[in-house]
Amino acid sequence: MKVLKLFLMMVVVSMLLATAVSAAQNNFKGVDNARPNANIANNLEKSMGSPIRDDTKLRTQLFEQAKNQWRSCIENSTNKSECTPLRVELKVKAKEALQSGIQNAIQVMEQTKERIMADTTIPLEQRNMITAKIQERIEHLNLVQERVYGLSNTSNETDINDAVREAKEKWLQAKKEVIEARGKFNNEKAGVIITKMERLSDRLGTIIQKYAEKGVDTSSISDLKVQFDAKVAEAKTHYEAAKEIWNLENRTPDDTKKANDEMRLSIQSLKEAHNILKEINLALRDILRANQNSGNTNNRANESE
Repeated sequence: MKVLKLFLMMVVVSMLLATAVSAAQNNFKGVDNARPNANIANNLEKSMGSPIRDDTKLRTQLFEQAKNQWRSCIENSTNKSECTPLRVELKVKAKEALQSGIQNAIQVMEQTKERIMADTTIPLEQRNMITAKIQERIEHLNLVQERVYGLSNTSNETDINDAVREAKEKWLQAKKEVIEARGKFNNEKAGVIITKMERLSDRLGTIIQKYAEKGVDTSSISDLKVQFDAKVAEAKTHYEAAKEIWNLENRTPDDTKKANDEMRLSIQSLKEAHNILKEINLALRDILRANQNSGNTNNRANESE
């Protein structure tokens, strides 16, 4: 019965680890390559097929078309007044692209916050701390959005450029917070999984010892446990290194990169531990099967007597 409980626990931890590894790998898609250009967040969350992202892409294309038409008119027309309607249209398209881009950036941050808050494997207090900065940046971008809404066809070039500049600045700050939040979250989740794996290893060691005392050959699963423990220890070393950096009060961009690199190494070690865990599952099944067969043989022998 103890072996069966351990086996079920290993299955649960294996599923948890597989989900965490996949989430950690996906969490950095888009954000790492995002560029703070006029459309603000066009390249973010590509895998989601977001309607807002698609709208931003379309509106950015329309803005570029309007800009090219206006420039062509200025360069080729002898009567510059003919270009006035194109300039008005350019302002309209710039405003629409900027509005959609800001909305897209806010959506990315909201989704990041929701994903973190929905994961109950991390204590609520820690989730609140991780998402606090994201919420602050969302509020900042909402203020920029209000400023953009206030732009009109009569707004001068300075007003439009100032709005674009502020949007870029706020998104750069927000992007930093999103990357840090995702890094902290993934690292905390890795810590939770490492703790579960350490407990699992302790229970597995107890089971191996008991069966070895009964004369069962446990050499294969013992060797796998050694490999498993090594990978978990490796993951813990990287996790603690990342956590130490995250705890710094004044982190530089280089510090953030190092923390995320350490977190990724921790996740990679956990992924390798997960693969070993699959082999342990198979070896444990063999022990269960051998134990059951041995029990059945003994029962038949007793009945014949």
